[in-house]
Amino acid sequence: MVGTGCYTDYIPIDLKYEGDETLQFSASGETKPLTFQSNTNEWEISSDASWLSIDNKSSGINAGLREKSPYTVNVTASKNDSFDNRTAKITITGFHKKTTGGNYYKLDTIINVTQAGTPPIFICDKDTILFESIGGSQIFDITSNTVWTITWPADNLWLRSINPKSSNIKEPVTVTVPVTVEVDANESTTDRKEIITVTPNNNNLPPKTIVVKQKGKEFVPTLTINKDKINFDAIAHDPESFTITSNTPWMFIIKYEEGDDEWLQTNPFKEEHINKGETPVSISAIENLNTTGRTATITFYYIIAGKSEPVPDLKITVTQAGAGDEGAKIPPG
Repeated sequence: MVGTGCYTDYIPIDLKYEGDETLQFSASGETKPLTFQSNTNEWEISSDASWLSIDNKSSGINAGLREKSPYTVNVTASKNDSFDNRTAKITITGFHKKTTGGNYYKLDTIINVTQAGTPPIFICDKDTILFESIGGSQIFDITSNTVWTITWPADNLWLRSINPKSSNIKEPVTVTVPVTVEVDANESTTDRKEIITVTPNNNNLPPKTIVVKQKGKEFVPTLTINKDKINFDAIAHDPESFTITSNTPWMFIIKYEEGDDEWLQTNPFKEEHINKGETPVSISAIENLNTTGRTATITFYYIIAGKSEPVPDLKITVTQAGAGDEGAKIPPG
């Protein structure tokens, strides 16, 4: 607050603003009273900013000097549609006409005014978006009073689209914009993720990142065999074979009837873990010297994450005739 001026013949103009050193307004705009003390009835108030208005700019009285009295006017600041603070000055001028000669004396008091800028708003309602393996689209909201843009790595091939990629708002009006993220189906069994970045057009606000995650396709193990029965005669025989087709490593186990010794041989070995794909398996039987036939059962297992899981309803029944069975081959000589 600054006061300058001249004086009457005998009594000086006494004009003082006794409020805060700076009159402060919020960004949304508001009205505040301004009170000053003056010993002259003749005064005027002005400002150097179009965004300030004063309800009573002059006293309209020319009554000379008197005892110092309070005067109150209302000062209104309009809404600040900028992110920047702004300043202005209000000048109060007191007048008094000399008792002789007719010249006016005046005294100015200057009041500093500040108004806060509109605070920037930038909110994303999600920081993670999770998709199932089948793909599809999801929406997240950006609430902001500043322009923004969305970016993501250019080499990503499964983020099909993000719409819109930028905002077109009139700053600093706050607007909520729904953003649609669309992803392709994930044909892999491996989960995947990507990071998208939302960058506001305001250096005082940091970018926000949103992690887009997608589950891998559910793995369904499959295993098939091309035979469910194999028969051997009693005498040692050329190997039989069967084929295993699987999308996962596997193993098989041979279970013999109680009391039987092992009488089957396989290649690959029965407990060997085999990679996925199509695999031929050779199986042979040793000669059965008993007069009764015998039976074994081959069961199959998936190998998933290092653990074995039985393949339901899948087996091969292997039989071998006894030495005395009709049709059993008798070695020559």
